[in-house]
Amino acid sequence: MSPLNIPSPPARDRASIVPGMALSLLVLVLVQVGFGGGLIGDILGGALVDTDAYMRLNRVRLLWETLDWFDSTYPRINPPDGMVLHWTRPMDVVLILGALPLTPFVGFEAALHGWAVVIGPLLQAALLFALVWAAAPLIHGPWRWLIALFSIAQPGVLGNFVFGRPDHHGLLALLLVILLGLTVRLIAEPERRQRAVWAGLLSALCLWISLEALPQVLITLTALGLIWLWNGGAYLRAILVYSAALLVGLAAAAAAEHGGAVLARLEFDRLSLAHLGLFSLNLVFWGWLSLLARRRGTLTGLARRTAWSVLGAAGVAAAIWFILPQFLANPVTREMEGVYRAVHHSGVVQLQPVLDFSPAGGFTWAGTVFRPLHWLGPVLFALPFLIYLVASRPAAEARGWILIGLGVIAFLPAGLAQVRWASHAEIFFLFPYAALAAGLVETLAIRMRRGTLSLVRPLVVIGLSVWFLVPTALSGPVDEGSPVADGAACPLGPLSAALNDPRVVGGEGAKRVLAFIDFGPEILYRTRHSVFSIPTSRYQKGFTTGYEIMTATDPERARALIAGAGVDLIVICPGSPEKNMYATPGPATTFYEMLAWGNEGGFPAFLQPLALPGNVGKSFRAFRAVPK
Repeated sequence: MSPLNIPSPPARDRASIVPGMALSLLVLVLVQVGFGGGLIGDILGGALVDTDAYMRLNRVRLLWETLDWFDSTYPRINPPDGMVLHWTRPMDVVLILGALPLTPFVGFEAALHGWAVVIGPLLQAALLFALVWAAAPLIHGPWRWLIALFSIAQPGVLGNFVFGRPDHHGLLALLLVILLGLTVRLIAEPERRQRAVWAGLLSALCLWISLEALPQVLITLTALGLIWLWNGGAYLRAILVYSAALLVGLAAAAAAEHGGAVLARLEFDRLSLAHLGLFSLNLVFWGWLSLLARRRGTLTGLARRTAWSVLGAAGVAAAIWFILPQFLANPVTREMEGVYRAVHHSGVVQLQPVLDFSPAGGFTWAGTVFRPLHWLGPVLFALPFLIYLVASRPAAEARGWILIGLGVIAFLPAGLAQVRWASHAEIFFLFPYAALAAGLVETLAIRMRRGTLSLVRPLVVIGLSVWFLVPTALSGPVDEGSPVADGAACPLGPLSAALNDPRVVGGEGAKRVLAFIDFGPEILYRTRHSVFSIPTSRYQKGFTTGYEIMTATDPERARALIAGAGVDLIVICPGSPEKNMYATPGPATTFYEMLAWGNEGGFPAFLQPLALPGNVGKSFRAFRAVPK
C-alpha cells in the first residue's frame, strides 16, 4: 500500500485547479520581473538579452524588407559572400504576426522590438496551461496545477522565456509539451487515430522549427513501439498513422521552407530532403510490420513481434548507413570549422557540462554538487517515484509514465553533459515530481488538522518549488559567466551610435567591421555596416580570417589579410573576453595586443585610430584601415 494518497481520475476537476493556476500566473509575473529586474531598464531602452535575440530580429527585418521568403542568406555577415543560417521560418512568422497590430501606429521596427520583449513571458504563460493539460491523464485531483508552479523555478525552462529573448526555443518547448500531452492520450486510447494524426503533424511542425525536437520525436516513436511490442493490438495502426502524418507534415514543411529547391537541399542541421528520407524509412518500417500483421500468426506474441521488429530495424539502420551516413555525426558541429570550434564554440556556457569533475572545468566539491543540483535537483525525488508509478499504477496510466520515463532516460544524461539539454530533462521529470507533490499534499490533508495544515501545506509547496536553488543562492552563481562581453564594460549601443556617424568612421556608406564575434549581431541590428562573423554553428570564413588577423605576430601578415578581406574598420574592447579568445602561447606580441595596448612604435601605420566620443572611447578602440 502506498504511503501517499494518489488520487484516481476524477470525473471533473477543472474548477478545483483555477485558484492554483491564478497563483501560478502571479508567481510567473513576479519571477519574470525579478529575474529580469537588472535587464528591464536596458530592455526598455532598446536592448535584448543575447546575441541570438539580435540576430533573430535582424533576420526578421530582412524578410520584412525584401519579402524574399526562400532566400535565407543574410548579406551583411561574412562579406562579400553573406551567410545562410540554420534557422527556419516559423519563428520569423510568429514575430512578424505579433508585430503587425502595432505597426500602423509605431512602425514595424518599434513594434517588432516591443513584441520581441514580451513574447517570452507570454509563451511561458501558455506553457503553464499546456503542462496542466498534458498532465491530466497522469496526475489527478485538485493539485495537478503544481506542475505549472514547479516549472517556473526550473532554471533551464525559465531561461527560454525571459524578457527580451525572441527565441525559437520557447516556442518549441511549448509545442513539445503539447506533443507530449497528445502522445500520452494516444497511448491511453490508441484506437483514437485522429490523435495520431495531430501528433504526427505537430511533430513535423516541431522539427521544422528546430531539429532539437528530433530526440522527443524519436522518444514518441520508441514509446509507442515498445508498448506495441508488449501489448500488440491497435498500437501498430496508431504508429503507422502517426508516421504517415509525420511524413506528410514534413514534406509540406520542407516545401514551405525551401520551395522548389527542396529536392536539392541536403542539410542536416535544419529540415531538408535528408529528414524526408529518414522518416520515409520510418514509414516503410511500420508499413512493412503492418503488412506482416495481416498474415495470421506472424506477429502473434512478444517473441515474434520482437524478432520481426529487430530484423526490420536492422534493415532501416543499414539503409541509413549506406544512404545517409551523415546522420551519425553531430548535426550541430558537422559544418563547424575547426578554429571556431576550438576557440569560441567550446567555451559557450550552454555547451558546458552540468556535471564536471575536471580541473579545467573549475572543479570544486561544492560546485560539482551544487551545479547539477541547481539544474536538475528535483530528479533526485522524481526518478524513484517515477519507477514506483510505472510499477504501481493501472496499466493504461503506467504506459503514459513509461513515455515520461523514456524522456528522463534520454535527456537526463544529455542534461548532465550539456546545459542546453537541461530544460528538456526538466520538462520530463516535472511530471513525476508534481505527482509526488500532489500525493504528499493530499496525504497531509488527510492526516493533519485543518489549522496545522493551513500552515504546513504552503511551506511544503514552497519548499518543493525552490529547495534545489537554495545552495547556489547562498554560494553564488553556478556559471562563471557567458562568453558574451559585459554590457557595462563594452556598451554596444553607444558604440553603434558612433559607428553610424560618418564623421567618426570617415565617410558615408556601409563599412566592413572586424569585431569580436559576440558583438556582431548587435552591430548588425543597430548599424548599416557588415560584420565578419556571429555566434553560430555553421562555417563562416570571416571568423577564421578575423582570428588569423588578430593572432598574427607579423604586422605585414595582418595587413595583407586585412586588405584581402576588405576590412574597413577594426573595433576591439579590451574589457571583453576577446582578449582570452585571441591569446596565443609564446612571447611574441599579437596584432590584437598591439591594438589593445600598443607597442614601442605605436599603432601600425596602415591603421588610423578613430576618435570615439565620450565614454565609448574609454571602453573601445577603433581603427580605420588605410589603403596601401
